[in-house]
Amino acid sequence: MRNRFRLRVLVSAVVLALAGSVAIGSVAGVGANAATPPGPRTIYISVANRYLTMPHQITAGQYYVQVRTSDPRSVVQVVRAPAGYTPRQYINAATLWIARANSAADPTAAYMAFVNSVTSVGGAVVTRGNVSAFATGFTAGTYWLYEDTYDRPTHLARISVLTVVGKPPVQTHPTGVGVVRFWSPAGGPTMPATLPRTGLLLGIGSYALNSLTIAKLLPGVTNADLNTRGVCFPGGIAQPTKDCFVAGFSQDLGGKVSRGASVFWYYRLAPGDYVAGNIAPDQYFNRPFWMGWYARFTVS
Repeated sequence: MRNRFRLRVLVSAVVLALAGSVAIGSVAGVGANAATPPGPRTIYISVANRYLTMPHQITAGQYYVQVRTSDPRSVVQVVRAPAGYTPRQYINAATLWIARANSAADPTAAYMAFVNSVTSVGGAVVTRGNVSAFATGFTAGTYWLYEDTYDRPTHLARISVLTVVGKPPVQTHPTGVGVVRFWSPAGGPTMPATLPRTGLLLGIGSYALNSLTIAKLLPGVTNADLNTRGVCFPGGIAQPTKDCFVAGFSQDLGGKVSRGASVFWYYRLAPGDYVAGNIAPDQYFNRPFWMGWYARFTVS
């Protein structure tokens, strides 16, 4: 199996503002004298030893989800499960995919069976002492949440079941500063060329699985450097010839989304130039910035 691409840096988390400080979108047709519908509610999740503590039943509607952890680093994934499908079947599908990827067999069919068995609808990456957040809508049905450091559930007892009941009320919706789509003719994501320092990015899935990772560029790095084998990335067994990325910075916004699904990821970034890529695994695991599979943007 190819190893998932990672920059030679440490993963760092962003300290997020409280959900109340995130901008709320306006609702069409609400006049100045009309009562404004309430905004999204908030769900709080904490992670310890890869187990989640969280509510197990909520009413349908728009939510901000805030995640904290006592572990060094945690990844929380949310999936919507179809009726009749069980967590044990889901783990078995993940196990078969990994077994095929580690063997000489083609893992594509097993991978697609795993990722298409549920609908991935977002999540978050967080480190100890920080808060991570995302925003999404929950409709009536069953959702599973689990710690996703290994891109799959690994223990049945670590899958938390969330039951959503009722009809979504009239609410204002989150407002994003831009849209990230995970397909372009070049292969990489598309997103705004400039972003403010903080906000919500609406991620819309195009591939089987989609998730955003961001790396900060050092001054003077060109697109030609990024696109030329052996300059910013290894050329075969040879090490890169140029330092292209800020040491100590690599940020996964976290939470994979399925094709056609969407999620609002909250981010906070310092001014500078960045590249963003899809960190969600394919059947062999992926390289999010490899040879043009990235979007370049500036934070000002």
